[in-house]
Amino acid sequence: MNAAFDVPPALPGDTLRYDGIYQSPADSMEFGHGLIPTWSYLRFYPDSLVVTTSTHGEPHELSNFSIGNELLPYARVIVGGNRIAFSTGDFAPGHTAIVDYSGFVREDRLYLWTYSHFNGHRSNGVYAFVPMSTERLDTSRERRPR
Repeated sequence: MNAAFDVPPALPGDTLRYDGIYQSPADSMEFGHGLIPTWSYLRFYPDSLVVTTSTHGEPHELSNFSIGNELLPYARVIVGGNRIAFSTGDFAPGHTAIVDYSGFVREDRLYLWTYSHFNGHRSNGVYAFVPMSTERLDTSRERRPR
């Protein structure tokens, strides 16, 4: 495991939140004549599921960012105290791009290490919690984990 973050003991309030999304800066994308900043997003569900996406959109611009969107990778989350771990994949037919995540929750932030099995990329980052109203969170379609 990457030593970039020391995992601190859990404190009261070091729990995942389900009433919004977690956002972290990602690599910028080349678009037209310049670079566009992109973001990585995580959305957790109380039944131990997480869905992920990366986009140039801001949180208020996300639509259909839910477990019901079959194009988005999702996973089961393992939680122990303030530690979390999960592995997601791209489920396009004939293609698997698994990404491992592990780290910890500290207040309204996630400190995560990632490893891509697709290209060997390793990174660590901080995801900040962004609360969202229930009207913005799509809960109408549910898919079941495999």
